[in-house]
Order: sequence, then C-alpha cells, then structure tokens
Amino acid sequence: MIPRLSLDGSGSMWEAEWPPDPARSPRSPFEPRHAYRKIRVLADMDSIADGTADPWAPQRLLAGMLRHPFLQSSRYSDAGPPPDARRLQAPAEGIAEGWISLSEGIPGDRGGFVYSAGSRAGFTGYEPETAAWIADLTTSASRSLEGVEARQRDGIAAAVAISLHPDVFITSRPHLLACRDRIRGVTICDVGESLALLGLYLRAQGDFRYWFDPDGGLTPAMSRSSFYWVGVRELVPQAWRWVTGCAQAGKARADDSLLDVALSVLERLVQVLKCRDAMHRHLNQPVRDVRGDDAIEAFEAALTLLLAAADASAATTHRVLQISGEEKYASWQAKQWRDRVKRVSPALAAVTTDGTAHNDALLVLRHLRNSLHADAMLGGGLQRPGRSPIALMSLPRNRQTEIVDAIERMGGREQWSVQPYRGTELRVDPGTVLELLLPRIILLLNDVMRETPLDSLPEVSITPADSLPPASADGIFDEFSAPQRACIRALLGL
Repeated sequence: MIPRLSLDGSGSMWEAEWPPDPARSPRSPFEPRHAYRKIRVLADMDSIADGTADPWAPQRLLAGMLRHPFLQSSRYSDAGPPPDARRLQAPAEGIAEGWISLSEGIPGDRGGFVYSAGSRAGFTGYEPETAAWIADLTTSASRSLEGVEARQRDGIAAAVAISLHPDVFITSRPHLLACRDRIRGVTICDVGESLALLGLYLRAQGDFRYWFDPDGGLTPAMSRSSFYWVGVRELVPQAWRWVTGCAQAGKARADDSLLDVALSVLERLVQVLKCRDAMHRHLNQPVRDVRGDDAIEAFEAALTLLLAAADASAATTHRVLQISGEEKYASWQAKQWRDRVKRVSPALAAVTTDGTAHNDALLVLRHLRNSLHADAMLGGGLQRPGRSPIALMSLPRNRQTEIVDAIERMGGREQWSVQPYRGTELRVDPGTVLELLLPRIILLLNDVMRETPLDSLPEVSITPADSLPPASADGIFDEFSAPQRACIRALLGL
C-alpha cells in the first residue's frame, strides 16, 4: 500500500531544493524537466539497520535509496552519529554530514540538536514536553525500566521529526507505528511503506531504477513500460502457466488470437498500475479549493482497466472451454455464463460464485465502474478541525447499499474509509478503495488462471517449469529474476 503524506503542521526546517537541470538539452520541447522538488526524509537508522544475510533485502534497498540525489535525507540514531561519519568543513566544521546530533548535555540547550541534510547544517530544538507526551501515548509497551526508557527514546526521536517536519520519517519502532495516527505534523512510515512512497516519488520524477546499492555502486534501471510489466508478472505468478498454454495452442493452430486476448489481461493490469500511480500523485497534493477531480479521474480509469482485465480473462476461458454462445457475454458477473462454465469446469466456476470474497470484490468493482453510465462519482474536500482537508468521493447512489454491504463483508466501513457526508450520502477515499480492491482482483485473476484447464486443449502440454519464471543467473540484472521482481514489488507497495 502506498501511504499518504501528512500535509498538516508547519513548514519544514529544510529549505526546498530541486533536482538539477538535465546535463543535455532535450531533443524535444515536450520532454519535461524533473517536475517535483526533492523529497525530505528523516531515516531512523537504528530501525533499518541491515541485519540480514539477504543481499537484496528491503532494508538494503532503502539504505541505498537514501543516497539518491533527489532525496534530502538526514539520519537519526539514539546513540548519535557513528564515530566514522564524515564531518562538514567550515562554517559548520565538525558536524556529522547528513546526521542529527542531539546536544542535550550542553547547558542551555535543553532539547537542542544539530541537523544536517547533505552539506547544509543548522541548529534547532524539539519540545521535551512533546517527547514526553509521545512516550506515554500507549501502555502496550513494557512498564519495566527498559520499557520506559525505550518509550522515552522513541518520544525524542518523534519530537525531533516533528520539529524538522520532513516529508517522511522512516522508523520501525513498534511504539511509534502503533500511535502514529495521533502524532500530527509528520508522516511516519515503516520500511515497506517508505519504499512504496519513495518509489512513487521517483517514478513521478521519471526514475525507474529498481535497485540502489547501499555502497553507491549498482543502480540498475529499466524503461517505464518494462518496470510495470515485470511488476505485473510478479503480482500474477499464475500468468506464466496461462501465457505458456495459450502460446502453445496458438503455435499449433498458427493463430495467435487466443494468446492475444490472454496477454491483454496483463497489459490492462500494467495500465492499471500507471493509473494507480497517477491517482496517488494527485492525492499527495494539498486539496485546497479543488475537489480531488484529477485523483478521481485516475481512479475511474484504473477501475475501467481493471474490469477490462477481468473481462479479458473471462473471454480467454470462454475460448479455452469452447463455451456455447457469443463471447461478448463472457463475464464473471454473469450467472448464466458462469453456469455454462460450471458444466465444463466446476472448479473454475467456483472461483467467482455467489457468496465468495471474489464475487464481492467484483461487485464493488462493477458498480463503481458502471457509475460512468449514471451519476458521476463527485469529489469534495472534507475539512477536519485543525488539519488539512482530504479528498473524498461519492458512491453511486443507486448502488450504495449493495456496495456497502459487500464492503462490510470484506473488512468493514472503517477499513474501506466509508464516511457519512451529507444526510444519507456516503463518501470514500478513492486511494483507500483502490488499494484494497486491486489486490483482491489480482488474487481473483490468479485463481482464474490457475483453475483454467488449459491442458485440456489437445495442443497444450504444460510442465511444472512452465508455471515458474525463467531461470536466471545474473541476479538483480536478469529480467524476471527473483531479486528484480521482489524489489519492483516493494517499490510498487503491493
């Protein structure tokens, strides 16, 4: 899941910086410069310390990302900067470059600290009362001396972050993650959430690198289309079997039409991921006077393409099973068509039968997407006392009850961000809805691909190896290798 930035609170202590202009003049006037300022990151290095033997671990990927020139990053540790940290020269001589240094031992500097992001440095302070309040926010931590001291250290770390006001504070401290919704003025993310948020930011800047070496060495990249394509192949592992079977049938028949419609499922998902990124880019900007229209536009495009992927999977199975009737009626939401599937393949028909979680997910997807034919899903900023407004989206009134009933069966209104708006009208956060709906539809497509009896076709012979990605030898550089797929999945936040 891609987190949402907290836009509450005062401005950052760090001056805004922009990535440098391209080294060469673009060949076309339509080639853009980097669109966004550098993102400000405070990294809790005690929490993301690399203690794993896995060379491609998420912690190592994140540590490498902190070196990216588009990040204004500063590091924090309870023990302060390491002794071997590089030191700045005059006029900030002796300050650890890119680190926070607490100065509480100096008289008159109660709560004071020195901060550095790159070669710039400054001095400020946190509120000790804020640190104490955060330390006491939850009672789940141990009440032993060790537990109290740990919460106090957590409180100081969070208070420092509030004072600096970075875009994101990366930490894995359970205490802070458990009560982060009550800590205003800073976006607190764990390692996985940070990778998703920073990955979104870099893709928005046109940077599709998928690995960042912590030592500043390897930073392999790929094209935009390849990045999303590999991501989809990771998200839908049953597609290896699915595509192989359809390719074998097409080769034997000298007709690639079956393969084309099977591949269109994956192509549509690639487009969904692009729309998802566009939606989150818009949702991570201040609402101000707009209604979130750009985010809703991207959301509706994602829904349309997601339903198209589901329909393409139905069209593929229609051909594989040689179902009677016209293919245009092939749809997992059509009971009549599913009954025909059931006569040939009961296991496949059972995937989306009434009463299943897959059926509920399809119901929500279908009704939200079909609002294109009825009342538009209108946006509106919800003003919260003392906080920045958030963009919400209306639910189709004629299907509101059915959608909410399905949502109740899939985790409930709170999880899906369903909120009363005016009178009986209900509104939702489009980002939350897509983040919950997309994995459910992907799981449905995986199950459909697994249960489709492709080997019933006389031209098809699928081996166990056909259900796996191609074998790789070059690790992170090999397309579809396990490290590459894992890193891209982490950066997508799925």
